Amino acid sequence: MSSIVATWAFSGPGVVTAAGILANGGGALDAVEHGIHAVELDTRVTSAGYGGLPNALGRLQLDAALMTDDGRIGAVMALEGFRAAVPAARHVLDHSPHSILGGDGAAAFATGHGMVAATDTAQLLSPHAKKRYRQFRNGEISPGPHRDHATMPHTDTVGMIARDADGRLAAGCATSGMQFKAPGRVGDSPIVGAGLYADEAGAAVASGDGDQMLRFCIAFLVVEQMRGGEEVQLACEAAMRRVHAADPKCQAAVTGMSPDGGVGAAATHGGFRVVRWRAGTGAEDVQNEEARAVSETTWKHSCV
Repeated sequence: MSSIVATWAFSGPGVVTAAGILANGGGALDAVEHGIHAVELDTRVTSAGYGGLPNALGRLQLDAALMTDDGRIGAVMALEGFRAAVPAARHVLDHSPHSILGGDGAAAFATGHGMVAATDTAQLLSPHAKKRYRQFRNGEISPGPHRDHATMPHTDTVGMIARDADGRLAAGCATSGMQFKAPGRVGDSPIVGAGLYADEAGAAVASGDGDQMLRFCIAFLVVEQMRGGEEVQLACEAAMRRVHAADPKCQAAVTGMSPDGGVGAAATHGGFRVVRWRAGTGAEDVQNEEARAVSETTWKHSCV
């Protein structure tokens, strides 16, 4: 059965895009790429793509990755000059002998494969991002958690998993990273095994405090538990309990998909939502639901 799951409520339009591809016979990888790309171009989303908040120098620096269940990988890190990163990750997956490209090398590779870079870095920041960066430079806000952006309160890494009609799985993610981060900072999102993972046993994508989450290899952990026979929802919950027990202050969330298209999701803190779609419903008939939290504390969002 074809199905899709994605992190956070803001991924809804991306899930609709991906569902349209699957409903018309498209593959899981195309669905994930184009679904995430739609989110990256949505200026209401302040933690990925064009709407994302810049680094400490005021530059938009993006990460993205894609992985398929047959082991193909494409990722870009610290990509500058573009409003979206997941198309560049797809070019790496399809055309590069390497799995990951970063910085200037990633930008040159993207340009060499037809992506058009902005001639003015100011074109890469949305009006909201420019406003927030001015506030940061003026000392009005810090890189710490904020929750005052009423139009899009739930903002974090967009991660998406799809299963197509042929039973193939693909996972992907994209992020602009921590707001006002140090130039060159990369979190867990584009790193295989941490932010995303897919193979014949299932797939998973993670979201949260990337600097702290890296050590847990959350996406790989969830898939390995499924490989051992654990049901996908229980595998997600077990991973979150491990994170919370080791570091109660770490905000982490994960969603997974089993080989048959079953979906699970869990978080260390309350408030993590996922958007789901399954075959047999219309492309716009998506479900938005809160995932089970393993603690009673509430998620605090930083990129607003």
